[in-house]
Amino acid sequence: MKKENPDRAIAYFDGRDARVYKALVSRLRSEEAAQNAIILVGLMAKLKKLDSCRASEEVERIQKLFPKHVGVSYRKFVLMLDDV
Repeated sequence: MKKENPDRAIAYFDGRDARVYKALVSRLRSEEAAQNAIILVGLMAKLKKLDSCRASEEVERIQKLFPKHVGVSYRKFVLMLDDV
């Protein structure tokens, strides 16, 4: 998190700061699945900021795509993050 903008977070995917990413790859058993999850979560975060009915519908649609592109449901993914 940055002090200048507390609504933004930066994720590092290399070095010792890559713990979350490495944990996701390990749990999802695929770098591609971990990358897809990160992309989808980022997209949902952007849509939620729009705070519109259409954006909410898109967030729901993206959540339904998780099993296909990540290998687990969105709910299971969130629970997985709680363990990381």
